Amino acid sequence: MHPYLFKIGSFSVPTYGILVATGYLLSAFYIYKRNHLLNITKEQISDILLYAIIAALLGGKLFYVVIFWDNYGLTFFEKALNALKDFRYGFVFYGGLIISTIFIYIYSKRKNINFLKFADIVAPAIALGHGIGRIGCFFAGCCHGKPTNFICAIKFNNPESLISSELIGIPVHPTQLYSSMANFIIFIILHFMLKKSLNDNWKNGLIAASYFLLYSIARFTVEIFRGDARGNFIFAMSPSQVISLSGALIALLFFYFTWKNKKH
Repeated sequence: MHPYLFKIGSFSVPTYGILVATGYLLSAFYIYKRNHLLNITKEQISDILLYAIIAALLGGKLFYVVIFWDNYGLTFFEKALNALKDFRYGFVFYGGLIISTIFIYIYSKRKNINFLKFADIVAPAIALGHGIGRIGCFFAGCCHGKPTNFICAIKFNNPESLISSELIGIPVHPTQLYSSMANFIIFIILHFMLKKSLNDNWKNGLIAASYFLLYSIARFTVEIFRGDARGNFIFAMSPSQVISLSGALIALLFFYFTWKNKKH
């Protein structure tokens, strides 16, 4: 595809970075326009989003280094430096999601913000930004699929693409676009759920739980078609598939106890 948006001499701008930044900005704008639902200032929204984004980037890189430990040098420090050299790849989405969620929870507790309600507003924004970011993966060639003769297969012919060298010019599943489309669909569902919840006074946390359930299903499925190094955890599942199962289980338990308490 097109790993770089443009090059001027030795200076280059990666397409992946631009699209990820665009995803973050649109997500932030989505949340920013709904600050009134939390009765907090726009300045507070700006602060929490800035630090949440930093936490997401650091968490994504940290999980990448830990999960793909054998891909780097002899020491953790060397591996971390290697991962930081190239921001076109080397992020684990779940790592960023987990670390930023922990940060938002701590921030919410310190500022007396309703964490579950805030999570409900953030959930659609995450799906929106992630959908855009995955298009960046497509242009970069990372997170690519397995070889296939499927009708929507694509070829990465650019030698600068991050696809495995042996797969350059070979038809593969466009897993980045599968993931992007799934995230856009999740965004649409959650956006309308959020609007409906305002009128029907839903219990806080239901939209966030719906995100975790829907994304976990989508991620687990897309992982089946991935052709890049995923790492094995248990039962031949990738770490992301294991986390997806855990996320789906937590979401289902949240739904169950919410329904159970409603009956009493």
